[in-house]
Amino acid sequence: MALIEWREEYATGISGVDYEHEELIALINSVYAMLDEAPDKASIISCLGEIYGSISSHFALEERWMEQHGYSEYEAHRNDHERLLDDIGSITDELETTDEFNAERLRERLNDWFLGHFKTHDARLHQFDISGTHPGSATTSPSSPHRSIAIWLLICCATVFAMIVLGGVTRLTGSGLSMVQWAPIMGVLPPLNQAEWEEAFRLYQQFPEFNLKNFHMSVDDFKSIFWFEYAHRLLGRTIGIIFFLPFMFFLIRGKISRSLRPKLITMFILGGLQGLMGWYMVKSGLVDDPHVSQYRLTAHLMLAIIIYAYMFWVALDILLPSKDSAALEQEPKLARLITLVTSMIFLTIISGGFVAGTRAGFAFNTFPLMNGQLIPDGLFAMTPIWRNFFENIMTVQFDHRILASLLFLIIPAFWLKARKLELNPVSRLGIHLMLAALALQIILGISTLLLVVPIALAAAHQAGAVILLTTSLLVNHQLRR
Repeated sequence: MALIEWREEYATGISGVDYEHEELIALINSVYAMLDEAPDKASIISCLGEIYGSISSHFALEERWMEQHGYSEYEAHRNDHERLLDDIGSITDELETTDEFNAERLRERLNDWFLGHFKTHDARLHQFDISGTHPGSATTSPSSPHRSIAIWLLICCATVFAMIVLGGVTRLTGSGLSMVQWAPIMGVLPPLNQAEWEEAFRLYQQFPEFNLKNFHMSVDDFKSIFWFEYAHRLLGRTIGIIFFLPFMFFLIRGKISRSLRPKLITMFILGGLQGLMGWYMVKSGLVDDPHVSQYRLTAHLMLAIIIYAYMFWVALDILLPSKDSAALEQEPKLARLITLVTSMIFLTIISGGFVAGTRAGFAFNTFPLMNGQLIPDGLFAMTPIWRNFFENIMTVQFDHRILASLLFLIIPAFWLKARKLELNPVSRLGIHLMLAALALQIILGISTLLLVVPIALAAAHQAGAVILLTTSLLVNHQLRR
C-alpha cells in the first residue's frame, strides 16, 4: 500500500505545481515501498531518512524561490514546512527509542498535511505571481520588482559587452595610449577648442608612442585615435552610472532582497577595480616600450569577462531560479560536462587576450598549418620555458589554436549527448545557440587570421567569444546541481 495517495483535491490547478507535487509523492512512496522488503529497524530508519531528505529538498527549492521573489508570507510558509519535518523527525526518534513504528500514523499525518498545505499555503504562493509557474520550472516568472532588477542587470551586461568590443577596437586602432592622464572626474569632457586639442597633443608628444611610432602625426591625426580611447573611457563611466543610480533606487525602495545585496555590492567593487586595472594597463605602455603589457591587458580583459559573467549569472538566478532537474536525472554527468565547456571557453578567451597583447595574430597567417607544419619548430625557444606560453608569439598563437580546436570537438559532442535527453525549453534553446555561436566563432577566428586581422572581423571575433560564453553560461545555469 502506498504511504500517501495523490488525490484530485490536492491539485492547485497549476499544471507545473501539481506535476512536481505528484513527483514528490511518487518518490516518497518508492522509498516507503522498501519497508516491505527489509522491515528491520535500521532499514526503517534509513527509509524515513530518505523521505525526510526528499521532502526537505523540495521545501528548500520553494523557500529559495520565495526569498528571491520577496514573498510576503515566506515565514508562515516555511514554518508549515518545518512543522511536517518535525513530525517526521519525531516519528523517527520514537522508533529509535521504543522500537515501535506506526506506519498508519505516518500515512495519516502526511495525507493530512499535504491536503492542508496544498490547498492553503501553496495556493497563496502561486496566486502571488499567477503568471509564473512552480519554482521547479525553468519558466518561472519573477514578480515585477525582481523582474525589473533582472532587466537592469541585463542592460548592464549589454553595456559591459559593448565595452569589451570597444576595448578591442581601441587596441586594434592603436588608440589606447592616446590619453596619457587618468582623470576620472575631469576627464569626462574632451578637448572643446583648438587650444585644448593642442594641449592634449602636446602631452601625448612627451611619451614614447609618439616619439618612436607616431612622430609623423599632426593634431588632426591625433584626434582620430583620441576619440576611440575617449569613447572607451566615457562608456566605462557611463556603465558606473547605469549601475549605481538604479542600485540606489532599488535599495532605497526596499526592492533588493537581503541575499542579493552582497552580490550587487561585489559587482560595484569589481567595476571600480576594473577602472584601476585599465589605467594600470595603460601605464605599462607609457614607458620606454610603447606597447601595453600583455599580462596587464589580459588581466583587464579577464576582469571584464568575470564582471559580465557574474552579472549575467545573477540575472539568470532571478529570471530562472531553478534548474533542469529532469535532464540531470537522465544524465548526472551533464552538469560537469557543461562546467568543463564553460571553463574551456573562458580559458580560450584568456588565451585570446595574450594573442592580442603580443600581436600574435599578425604572424603565421595560414590555417591549419603554421610555417607549413602542424606543430611548428620553435614553440619552446625562450627560457625559462614558461615564458613561451605568454611571450613567444608562435606558442601563444599555437595555444589559442589548440584551445579553439578542442572547443570545436567538445561542444558538438556535448550537443549530441544533450539533444537526446528530455531537456526543458530553455536548456534545449541554449544548447542549439551554443552550437551556432561556436560555428560562427570558428569562422570569424579563421577569417581574422587568414585576412591578417582586419579591424571589423577582429572586433566581431571578440564579440563572438562573449556570445559563445553567454550561451554556455545559460546552459550551465540550467544544468547546475
